[in-house]
Amino acid sequence: SSRCGRFAMKGYPMTPEQLQSARVTLKTSQKALAGFLGLTDRQIIRYENGQTKIPLPVAKLMEILITRKIPKLSS
Repeated sequence: SSRCGRFAMKGYPMTPEQLQSARVTLKTSQKALAGFLGLTDRQIIRYENGQTKIPLPVAKLMEILITRKIPKLSS
């Protein structure tokens, strides 16, 4: 299977399941991920249980962490 599936989906950059799968793949806790992203652990919990839509910047950062590839920036 692909690593956490495709991140870009219509109107929803990342599903709660993809975020949780990415976090597990990175072998990190909700609290550690929250600290890295500058969020609270409660916010990560909300993202993972679908209470709050995952913002595009969070989805992009997770994709970079998982793929270890930084996308080319267009000018």
